[in-house]
Amino acid sequence: MKTNDFLVLRQSSSTYFKNDFLKQEKSAFNELNLDYKFLGKMKGEEIQELVKENKKVILITNSNSHLREIPPALQEHFKSNIACLVHPNSGYDNLGDLIKGLGLYDKTVFLGNEIRKIPVFEYILGCLFHSTAVPEFSQTWQPGRIWERRLIRDFETLIIGFGNIGKYLKERLEPMVNSIDVFDPFILNHEISPTKKYDLIITVPSLTSSSMFLINQGTLTSLKPNGILINPSRGKVVEEKAIIEFAKNNIEAKIYLDVFEEEPHSLDSFREIKNFFLSSHIAGVHHNLDDEIIAYEKKLIQSFLNNSNKQKSFKGKEILHFINR
Repeated sequence: MKTNDFLVLRQSSSTYFKNDFLKQEKSAFNELNLDYKFLGKMKGEEIQELVKENKKVILITNSNSHLREIPPALQEHFKSNIACLVHPNSGYDNLGDLIKGLGLYDKTVFLGNEIRKIPVFEYILGCLFHSTAVPEFSQTWQPGRIWERRLIRDFETLIIGFGNIGKYLKERLEPMVNSIDVFDPFILNHEISPTKKYDLIITVPSLTSSSMFLINQGTLTSLKPNGILINPSRGKVVEEKAIIEFAKNNIEAKIYLDVFEEEPHSLDSFREIKNFFLSSHIAGVHHNLDDEIIAYEKKLIQSFLNNSNKQKSFKGKEILHFINR
């Protein structure tokens, strides 16, 4: 395929991008002789010009991308001109309306789990060590030499979600803990044990109808009173009202939330509860993320333009199936 027949169009930006991210992204695609534009900054005349150019569009989205933000005239243009969709994020629950509204059922969709799994895993490790193994540093010698800590080695662990990140997490955690059970909400008749109690529950599923509010008053009975819950996936996997009640009633428990039912979140509802540890949707963020995203996008788009099957992809209708299962 001729690169000058295509336009790489980023729909939306993100607050964690560095100030020069869009400039760097544009430069990277221009090096491949691909035209690049950012829809978020385009005005009426520019949109009309885009439609007139009639190029095939490679649409880049993220978690902030929604159908309602695309002008109606451009939506009609996209229905016949989108070549593929690149989504360099692990969560894809916001793509349903885009796929249906733009008719992308048979279009190629690339997801970004590959570049998110290691940062998310390290975020989880950070929470885990924070909860159990932060040394009690001191500038003076402590003659008692006492350290009342729990060992991760003894943890009965439950991982909820067994996609790309869940599989990586299990592989890395298995040598560290006593046991790991996996609950995959997308497998029919698969249930969390109603009798087993866990020291550690980690939630890493995609947000779908099957995983929404999966952590609720009922499932929290599987977490020990001094247990640890870590959620770096999607806010609506955890029912906030239920987890607040659990934390209040089990003061030795520790709850780590990186994501929330609504974002941005004021965090006021958690503020007075000492066993909550909160971060602002940063589990997949790190100092080199901008460069990794751009390199990953380039690799996917080059693969697509070269008709290569080396990079894993899905059809839009498959993504809809994942969301609705």
